[in-house]
Amino acid sequence: MNIDLDLFAVLIGAAAAIVGGIIGGWVQGLAWYRFELKRAADERRRRSTEIALEWATSGRPDSLRRADLQGADLREIDL
Repeated sequence: MNIDLDLFAVLIGAAAAIVGGIIGGWVQGLAWYRFELKRAADERRRRSTEIALEWATSGRPDSLRRADLQGADLREIDL
């Protein structure tokens, strides 16, 4: 009877480890996905700000009519 309980405990432990691994992998994948979305948005925002700064410093007569500057930090920029 004791051997059956020991085997049962090992099986429960193995099942818990498998479930924990699956949940841990899922959480890590979700965190990576959200991090990548934020990183891509930050990169787009940085590039938009960089374009606006280049435009402002060059004195070019271009228009920003179609520029997507949503979320760009243009504080203290003399346009």
